[in-house]
Amino acid sequence: MTATVVTATQKSEIMTFVEGIFESSKISNISGIIIELYSGRKVKITTTEVNNSVIVYADNIKMGTLTPSESKAYKYVFQQHYRKGMKKNGLTENELFIKNAFKSEDSVKFHEA
Repeated sequence: MTATVVTATQKSEIMTFVEGIFESSKISNISGIIIELYSGRKVKITTTEVNNSVIVYADNIKMGTLTPSESKAYKYVFQQHYRKGMKKNGLTENELFIKNAFKSEDSVKFHEA
């Protein structure tokens, strides 16, 4: 299996879409995607594109993967990454932010872990 990694100069449609989700929330005048959460804590969002999918990380912790949808109802599917204790202890602040960001998009079907 060969992975296709897209460089920063060749942004794909799916990567442009993911970056657009965070555009309105990110702190301006800072390189990269830095978001200030409701608590005032700052979180760094990073993305990696592999084989037409985008893996989303918050503070270097995998939050989930966005892939093109096979359904005509949605353009993309976001699969939340499972973390041990997630069901019992609830979502972290980062996980909740990512969930809300992707669930608010009409073209994304959000699958909880």
